[in-house]
Amino acid sequence: LRPFRGLASAMAFSPCGRYLAIAGESKAVHVYLTSTWKEVSILPLERAGEAWSVRFLRSESQVAGGDLAGRLYVWDYT
Repeated sequence: LRPFRGLASAMAFSPCGRYLAIAGESKAVHVYLTSTWKEVSILPLERAGEAWSVRFLRSESQVAGGDLAGRLYVWDYT
């Protein structure tokens, strides 16, 4: 497991439990495969800022996150 650096402000498991997404000071959302805890994706914020929220969408292939400035991001991580 590659450790998440900094403070985490939000975490979310995918609906099936296969993935864990962590948002925080790293200015990105990190997605891990829970069966191995391998980091499978780093989803950067377009503007410098701390990721404040994270949620998997119903399709499980997309993650939504927000920053402290109120911007919303949606990524396709597969």
